[in-house]
Amino acid sequence: MKQVCCYFDKENRISHIPDPIRSHIVSFLPMKEAMRSSILSRQWRYVCSSLSNLDFKQCDFEETKERKTGDFVDFIDEMLSTHDGLDITRFSLNMKADDPFLYSRQLNSWISFAVKHNVRDFELSSYICRRRFEKLPQCLFTSSSLTKLSLYTVELNLPTIVNFPVLKSLLLDDVTFLGENLVNKLLSSSSCPVLEKLVIWYCCCIDINTISISIPTLKYLTLFDTHELNISIINSVLRKLKYMCCNPPNIIYENVISVVSAKFDFSLDISLCSPPVDSFFKSASKILVWLRNVEKLCLLSGFIEMPVQFLSRDREFLASKPSSCCSLKHLHVDMFASEKHAQVITLLSRSYPNLQTLSIIVEDLYEKAAISNMANVEECWKPTQLPSGDILNSLKTVDIEGFKGSDGELCLVRFLLENAKILEKMNICYSDEKLETVRCQMCITEMLPKFTKVSPLVTISISSKLFC
Repeated sequence: MKQVCCYFDKENRISHIPDPIRSHIVSFLPMKEAMRSSILSRQWRYVCSSLSNLDFKQCDFEETKERKTGDFVDFIDEMLSTHDGLDITRFSLNMKADDPFLYSRQLNSWISFAVKHNVRDFELSSYICRRRFEKLPQCLFTSSSLTKLSLYTVELNLPTIVNFPVLKSLLLDDVTFLGENLVNKLLSSSSCPVLEKLVIWYCCCIDINTISISIPTLKYLTLFDTHELNISIINSVLRKLKYMCCNPPNIIYENVISVVSAKFDFSLDISLCSPPVDSFFKSASKILVWLRNVEKLCLLSGFIEMPVQFLSRDREFLASKPSSCCSLKHLHVDMFASEKHAQVITLLSRSYPNLQTLSIIVEDLYEKAAISNMANVEECWKPTQLPSGDILNSLKTVDIEGFKGSDGELCLVRFLLENAKILEKMNICYSDEKLETVRCQMCITEMLPKFTKVSPLVTISISSKLFC
């Protein structure tokens, strides 16, 4: 009899798992599978009622052929109706905004449910549809529990009262802002007094030209493709800055002095530039001058291309830049295989005496017309005009991807080999395009061995792009 009881206990061990452990196990499953776990046994019947992470994805319901109309909406209603009332850690809705069975009152009721249960992380996103979510309930914008808010494909018509007292992370992706005053109010300390991270992707504004970000606690800022909006950043002590937009931001020295990691890319059509070109380029170059404590810097080809004609003529930049960035250790740049681009990178490398790693990606010269227009300026600076003295004393690793063997690239490689005194590795990944491969291999086999290598320890590794 004792053996039978032991056997029975082992067979039914899953039924006797404590409720908190059951809920924890189910929390790792997709919501639809979590719901199915309720049929395991009588003890598991209400396991989903105590979940603290509610992640609803409509695509999970479209994978089965037997899906019935409105199943997804009914599923959410059933899940929320059986919830035990405990606080919700994360509430995520990923669905079609144009679903004919989804009504705004239902969406608002779900959001209100999450807010009522003190949700800390809320996400709303739409996919494969042209319609946007509209008229979100006011309770979402006055939540006293939210620490993270992520909105995708939303037409953000903000209420007059916006208050997130504990919000630390805000992500806005493909959001259309309505009302300049309300947008600037959202991105201010009065609405988000403790916000630390702000991400704005592919957002646009109706009848709005400028967005002002004024949050003293902001540490991490990402701005990507803001549809030619002018961005003004004030009263922020940033640590990480990613800025990939058409125009340089309107930013002051105090906001970037604390930045330790930065990434920049601009996408400008010179012919459509409303401010004076020199003024535009000077704004970009000043940002580099002000980044005095940056340790990791990424400059994409759009950033390198636009100041290519300006940095060479900006004597103020040349005078101040070399002494301003002693903290930089890691530099990544994207460049075109042109002499002017190589010269700008040479200038930058001279400006960072403590640089340890340099990563370069050589892109295809796909906008020759734009580059020829920009090249119609005074002659680029000569090496004799560059700051003198010891340089590249800390550089240990150089990675070059997409090497095409142009004169500018060869000059850059020679400069690095002749000045990096403790260089250990130079990894060159040449382009795998057939028309360029032969030329690259000739340059590598005939030219590189002739370059002076000031470092006795340096090893040069050469490979095809296919193996990078």
